[in-house]
Amino acid sequence: MAGPLHRFERGGRRFVLDPDTVFCFQCDDISWDVLESYPGAHANRITHKLGPKHEPSVVREVIGELEWLRISKSILQPVDFQASLKALDEFSRLACVEIDLDGTSAVAPELLDGAARLLALRSGPKGGLTLRVRWPASNTPPNAQLLDTVMRSANSAAWAGKKVDIEFRVIGVNLRQPSIRVDLCLPIASATFEYPAELNRDGLADLRTVIRLAERFPGARLVWRPRANNVAETMKALCDSGLLRLEIDVEGAYLDAGPNGTPAMADALSEAARWYAEYLAKGGRAHVGPFTELFRRVHAGEPHPRMDGAGVRSLFIQSDGSVFPSAHFVGPSYRVGNVVANEWNEDALLPFGDLGYPMTAGCARCWARNVCGGGFAAIHCARTGAMRKPDPTWCDAHRAFLESSIAAFHSIAGAGLDYGRL
Repeated sequence: MAGPLHRFERGGRRFVLDPDTVFCFQCDDISWDVLESYPGAHANRITHKLGPKHEPSVVREVIGELEWLRISKSILQPVDFQASLKALDEFSRLACVEIDLDGTSAVAPELLDGAARLLALRSGPKGGLTLRVRWPASNTPPNAQLLDTVMRSANSAAWAGKKVDIEFRVIGVNLRQPSIRVDLCLPIASATFEYPAELNRDGLADLRTVIRLAERFPGARLVWRPRANNVAETMKALCDSGLLRLEIDVEGAYLDAGPNGTPAMADALSEAARWYAEYLAKGGRAHVGPFTELFRRVHAGEPHPRMDGAGVRSLFIQSDGSVFPSAHFVGPSYRVGNVVANEWNEDALLPFGDLGYPMTAGCARCWARNVCGGGFAAIHCARTGAMRKPDPTWCDAHRAFLESSIAAFHSIAGAGLDYGRL
């Protein structure tokens, strides 16, 4: 059965979003009043109710437009559970294995070979596979032997007919201006990769150094976990610098903010979304996660029933070979196995197999279910002690952020932007 449409106001403008198709449009006063009763009431009843306020012919015209959207399957469609299950199944194929080498180059080849084999065996038929190696910025650079082993291990996935991309994630680079701590993700495109010596200074770097590295490593990403008082300001500085791939660690930012700081963090992210929309309208080209992806999904009307890939889309491996669902779920109770010792306990992943809004308490009745995708299990677990029990305070704040982001998107919806090229 079709769910109700969600109406909301932001910045003096009014919007309507279909929770199942993620189709969203801005509406005027007449449409807003009609949608107070539509689709629950008959057209004649709505026309009679609004007669003292709006011309009946205009009301009927608005109802006709809404019916056309319904017929064209943009709004108020029966929930397609099979399509949702298919989307969840495709999302649940392993796409990334992240290895924390803990700053040591003395790594057994079996660790990297096992990680690559795990990625090849549990991934789907499509490409986009990543073997990500974490390395502390303050440590001495990894030696050439380790880099050669990483390359060889990734290439070994060719036996499964799959290509694995390699990414070095340099953890904890301390920028001077703006003064933030970031992770620099450098894709390795050839066997001649050399770790950037510029970062071997107690993890300190200036923005010009990072820009030069991004130019040297096409596709490089800069990831940072913001504080509530510097999200938009920092994003502006990074975008204006010429960096083209940025990512805000929203999950980590909410975790750091805690329950008391969550509303302020959501407000700061909302401000950043508005600034990013203005930046794109002026011709900006930087990809900034999560805003670019959110804008693209609303633009395409693309439901997203699961946001958190922990345990299915990604896995986390420690330097001793122990495997965990994610970096946020590490400990004996979450241990899945060990790629060096060839140990595996599939049951440890079962709690993560059906995360997402369909199996998360309260999400099925929430208007944001296909935009939020059930939120983040680590946040739910930290707030309520259960991965499928969201904290109402977090939900309220995050929904406000999503409304602001959708409104920001609509301010540039007619600009003809190609989100796939950002």
